Amino acid sequence: MPPNSRKLSAMKPSPRNSRTPVLKKTILVLLIITQSFFQGFAQKNQISDTELQTLKQEVQEMIDGRAKMAQVMVDKVFSFAELGFQE
Repeated sequence: MPPNSRKLSAMKPSPRNSRTPVLKKTILVLLIITQSFFQGFAQKNQISDTELQTLKQEVQEMIDGRAKMAQVMVDKVFSFAELGFQE
């Protein structure tokens, strides 16, 4: 084996090593874009305390409005369970 071929084979980058810097740069760019997107989104949706309290009140009313439905579902589930215990 000639001495020059040994140097050439040592200088050739492996395919895995040649893709690593590109992959790292791509991941870094995607992370920066994602962070800037969410940061801008969070800044645009600032609401006042009164609006927040109003929204909380609306959600509480919606939850309370479904209390009867939740109770009916629980009763149905446990009625099937009781049949299983009786057999």
